[in-house]
Amino acid sequence: MRVGLCVTGVLRTMTCKNSITTRYVFALIFLLGGATGCNYDDSSKIRVGIPTAPSSLDPRFGSDAVSVRLQQLLHRSLVGFDDEMRPVPDLAAWEVISPVHYRFYLIGEPKFSDGSRLRAQDVVSTYRSLLKPETLSPHLGALQNISSLSTIDLNTVDFRLRQADTFFPATLTIGILSEEDINRMLPAQSQKSSGHFEVVSNSNGVTSIRRRKDGVIFEFLAVSDTNARALRLIAGEIDILQGDISPSTYDYLLSQRNLSGMRARGTTFSYLGFNLSEGVTAEIKLRRAVSLAVNREEILKFLFHDTARLASAIFPPEHWAGSNSLPKTEFDPDSARILVRQLEEKYGSISLSYKTSTNKFRQRIAAVIQSQLADVGIELEIERLDFATLMRDITKGDFQTYSLSWVGLNSPDIFRQIFHSGATPPAGKNRGRYQSTIADSYIEAGEREASILGRKSIYENLELHLLKDLPYFPLWFEDQLAIWSNSITGYKVDRTGSYNGLLEGEKI
Repeated sequence: MRVGLCVTGVLRTMTCKNSITTRYVFALIFLLGGATGCNYDDSSKIRVGIPTAPSSLDPRFGSDAVSVRLQQLLHRSLVGFDDEMRPVPDLAAWEVISPVHYRFYLIGEPKFSDGSRLRAQDVVSTYRSLLKPETLSPHLGALQNISSLSTIDLNTVDFRLRQADTFFPATLTIGILSEEDINRMLPAQSQKSSGHFEVVSNSNGVTSIRRRKDGVIFEFLAVSDTNARALRLIAGEIDILQGDISPSTYDYLLSQRNLSGMRARGTTFSYLGFNLSEGVTAEIKLRRAVSLAVNREEILKFLFHDTARLASAIFPPEHWAGSNSLPKTEFDPDSARILVRQLEEKYGSISLSYKTSTNKFRQRIAAVIQSQLADVGIELEIERLDFATLMRDITKGDFQTYSLSWVGLNSPDIFRQIFHSGATPPAGKNRGRYQSTIADSYIEAGEREASILGRKSIYENLELHLLKDLPYFPLWFEDQLAIWSNSITGYKVDRTGSYNGLLEGEKI
């Protein structure tokens, strides 16, 4: 289901005689006990605050949350998902010719942003580009079951698989580019759009996109500091904040008379990742000790204010591939201390580096985890990195431990991308270099299984195995939080945290 944005009245009608910098607004908040509601006149755009600029607007590349959310607006895919997280047609419907042969039919006459027809050949070119190792796409690992693809006519594409996969359509969620743009190797800001928006500009931390149906421009402003983003919203310099809002900040912003908000039960999966390729983090005793030492319920209560729930797997129980029967890792510091003492016999004192972002809320979480681990004899050194550097290090395998979140997970094809032995970067997103023939066999069996119930059972066994090996320590599922100016009405967020709320609505 797509939910929309309805803009009523005139946005940003008040003006300030002088420009007010963030630090002065910050001072005003504390001196006056609230916000001033000082806005400037710029009614032609709707401005959205984001924590970091997208790493790539090209759907073949950037896999960070901001990039993916913007790519979904700019480029449509063959397949989407319904509210039950099951694959449904987007650009194309399909039929199963055989267990290893799928045929896709473009629906209607889809067009690129320049008015040219989106053809079957564009689909083939997009996926052939993704399948080339030299493209270095992080999506390659999820697509390696594709043996070949070809056009039948202007509207029809055949995919042939190496082995049967009853849920193969769920993997075809990459936005479609034009064959011309791929062959010319045009940069993302110059590519024709197949989606509901097109790029206006993308530079200096500002990404401007235009809604194709009515010309409304949305400006995404990268503001790394969480407090600064909130203050710019209060000052009227930003109209919408979605995601990357701490619960305390959300509560404070919601108390402002000129702002409204929404909280949706979310599916964003946060985890603590380990490097399994070498050193003490390759020891299951270490990973088990960490899982027993972290008091997740305490963190949820005092930092999240109950806007998150404990996780035992990457999919929540309500997802068709989720489970209510997975064991919950209990807080048990005494057992953790025993494991640490055993590790000390081999490694001496146990110290770990922990990489996280510069986001202040994530740093608070890291500090609590640091204290909890110290209580069982593990010294944790926190490295605070800008998001681009953090992702670079994690992709390279330059880490011991880190914490990130997966957003917008819909289909269990993600298991192959992040846990299969053949999906280590750059071919996939197995960042911890996890190698398990048992996990591989479950992933491959799930892809072959024809029934939903059968696949669900296989994935439950996979999750049980992952809880035993702990390549990830599941932390929690975070709710989706959004705040916006009262001049904007009807804005909603979905549980995946996408920007689909911008797809519909009236022209300003």
